Amino acid sequence: MVARHDLLLEICRCPNVKAARSDNGHPCAEVVHSQNVRTLNEFQVPSPWVGQIHRAPILFVSSNPSISETEHHPTWRKSADFKIDYFENHFSGGLQEWTQDGVRTLQRDGSYSRPVRFFSGIKRIAEEILGHQPRPGTDYALTYVVRCKSRSEIGVRQAAVECSSLYLERTVAAAKARLIVVLGNRAHEAVSREFGVVIDQGHISRPMRVGRRDRCFVYLAHPSARGKAGRPRRLTSGEIRRLQPHLA
Repeated sequence: MVARHDLLLEICRCPNVKAARSDNGHPCAEVVHSQNVRTLNEFQVPSPWVGQIHRAPILFVSSNPSISETEHHPTWRKSADFKIDYFENHFSGGLQEWTQDGVRTLQRDGSYSRPVRFFSGIKRIAEEILGHQPRPGTDYALTYVVRCKSRSEIGVRQAAVECSSLYLERTVAAAKARLIVVLGNRAHEAVSREFGVVIDQGHISRPMRVGRRDRCFVYLAHPSARGKAGRPRRLTSGEIRRLQPHLA
């Protein structure tokens, strides 16, 4: 098993899940209890990342994954091989077609969801940066500040320091991407804390060594955020030109 798979499974089996289920004072308690499941085996595991981080030139970092009780997401009882396949091959090439077109997720009944707004948003940003239609999971991958799932970022503020200190730098270090796109305020706060990166929207950080590669960070609004015109702000042509050299 390759090293990134060890990290993937470590995150899926995060000991804070068990600790928070029995300790309401734990920083992860709110996000863990938001699932409201009776047993640990029913718990939808923390999401290490989605996509092939060992190949993708862009890595998106967001707050935490949104939960759906109907999505075919791994639970605690699932095997290690199942979890590796689901997360690494989430967008293509897996044992099942976990996602269609990078935006519709497989449901437990075998159907597919409507286009997920967040997935549609990051696909659009990737297309703007790359200048062509991206291959989800290969041209870009996605990770999170807080790995446990919840609705409307429930519990993210409380868990962010604990979770990001354990896993964020190690995940970026395992990725091939030289361009790290930070989405939204919660992710920006965590990246600033963990890497010492403080940047305005659309600006690019100086190159920084993380793992074996130099990385540049850019901060953008969350794709689900609404601007004055009712839509997330699009990248300007100048911002796109500044980002593209960091894809090599």
